[in-house]
Amino acid sequence: MTGSIPSLAGLTALQTFYAENNQLTGAIPPLTGLSTLRVFDVGNNQLTGSVPSLSGLTGLQSFYVYVNQLTGPMALPPSPSALVPGESNLCGNQLESTGNVAADHAWDVASGMVPAFGKPGWLACQGLVFGDQAVGTTSPPQTVTLTATADSGTFTITSITTSGDFAQTNDCTAPLTPGTSCTISVTFTPTAAGLRTGSLGLTATLGAGGTLSGTASLQGVGVAPDTAIPSLSVGGMLLLGLLLALLGMTLAHARLGAT
Repeated sequence: MTGSIPSLAGLTALQTFYAENNQLTGAIPPLTGLSTLRVFDVGNNQLTGSVPSLSGLTGLQSFYVYVNQLTGPMALPPSPSALVPGESNLCGNQLESTGNVAADHAWDVASGMVPAFGKPGWLACQGLVFGDQAVGTTSPPQTVTLTATADSGTFTITSITTSGDFAQTNDCTAPLTPGTSCTISVTFTPTAAGLRTGSLGLTATLGAGGTLSGTASLQGVGVAPDTAIPSLSVGGMLLLGLLLALLGMTLAHARLGAT
């Protein structure tokens, strides 16, 4: 299914909205007035813009917007909140903190995630989006910076992998002590036209023992060589200095069944 999500205004009895795993574009429409809405799932599309206000959605139990191209601060959770722990997913966008520590924590609980090195887990699994790229050519790199903090302690990156039409180089060869960092440069070389997806995977060992791993989504669009390429697309061609504490995070694609 393609196109945009139509206006939901006036659907005051709406309880569930499922439109996941399509090719929907455009913005998520306002959700104000949908006081009976329990499940909203638009994961794995090509939606852009910000997450609309969830104010007044006091019956909302599950909220899925994973793997889109959403940007800006994440919306505050409804208050009071009926969000069910582990039954939401915000991963694979370019969302930012709500600006409220308690709200960021509430989204961790709703997403079934835990903080990593002082970062909310749902922020740790935000992905990288590349712009349109001619098939067979390589994009400028997007740089991921991993930084050890006092909370994380010393850790050592033991494996960095990419899948799909994506490749990486890195300087994460030595143990990271608090205050030090390393960088990963990811590039996109589409092998075919259309939406191309992949993932960036990390594995690390902690100085105190134990192993952590995590993934972040990658996506870009391949275009035929004779197609004009915009100078900048949604998400930006360069996302420099992105801080991802994504160790220990995995993409949770949970979904609450329709009732």
